[in-house]
Amino acid sequence: MTNINLKRQINETELLRIGAYAQMEGTVSVCRGGNGGTGYRFLFCTNQISDIEDLVTKIASSYGNRLARNGHRISFYSKKLYDVLQNMGFHNFNTFNWNIPSCIHSSPSLKKEYLRCAIDSLGDIDIQGTTPYVAISSVNTDSMKKLSRLYGGRYYEYDNSSQNRVGRVQWKGRDALGVCEYIDWKAYCHRNIRGLELVRHVRWDMVLGV
Repeated sequence: MTNINLKRQINETELLRIGAYAQMEGTVSVCRGGNGGTGYRFLFCTNQISDIEDLVTKIASSYGNRLARNGHRISFYSKKLYDVLQNMGFHNFNTFNWNIPSCIHSSPSLKKEYLRCAIDSLGDIDIQGTTPYVAISSVNTDSMKKLSRLYGGRYYEYDNSSQNRVGRVQWKGRDALGVCEYIDWKAYCHRNIRGLELVRHVRWDMVLGV
């Protein structure tokens, strides 16, 4: 396991989540101050993941300064958290070049949690006709290819409306249900607001037992 000095009962799974969200959504800014110092700002939106505000508040209380709020956005500064995440293998915090952290190979539970985070940040859980699907899309095509090798799924690319090349990993039908079983959907779906609404509306509960 990664050697991390945990504080205030913050566990490695929570650190993995905060790193993955910051990385995939490109919400870490490194700022040079007028006094020659460097600030590391973490910014998160609170309107998609149901427990994100509680998670960020807990992390900030141990690793950062006080939270700043602006509508659905919360932020804090922390070099200490930035260093911890670097040690876990989060090396790039940018929408176009985030990397899959090495720490997910240290335990099956972290590998599973990373897929949950990818679905939270970049994923779609829906039904097409009568066929359920799970898909993850990103302009970071290199990491999407690696994600496909790690977790399976069909990989393909397309150009979005901004003419950026997008990589997409998709599971359909029984494969989609297999992904939901792998990430323990019954325990997980409460935190993904879009996913929970889809479970209610498309009646995945008949198959998944939600």
